Amino acid sequence: MTHYGPHGGQSFKVPKKGQPEKTKKGEEAFTTKKTSKDFDRGGKRERTAEGSDVKRRPFSDKMRRDLKTHLDKLGYKGKERNSHRLKMMARMRKGMSIAKAHADISK
Repeated sequence: MTHYGPHGGQSFKVPKKGQPEKTKKGEEAFTTKKTSKDFDRGGKRERTAEGSDVKRRPFSDKMRRDLKTHLDKLGYKGKERNSHRLKMMARMRKGMSIAKAHADISK
């Protein structure tokens, strides 16, 4: 199937299931990735990994609140705040605590 892009005649082909992923090297297209929040299982959408009771979310509400408190405490404003927030989020998604993530950025 060919789709037309935003600039007239440019087109691209939609990959088929099982083909290599275009944006994630080494992964297959149309499969559940580790970062996915939802899983298709038995024709239903589920929020937990197979055999687990833990709901998967990339960035939990508690992590978000804790990060906001951290940024408020430091007194960052504007671009500086956003830059620090994004660096912290990247590290926290990998499993670092707020203290470890901040120490890693401050090196």
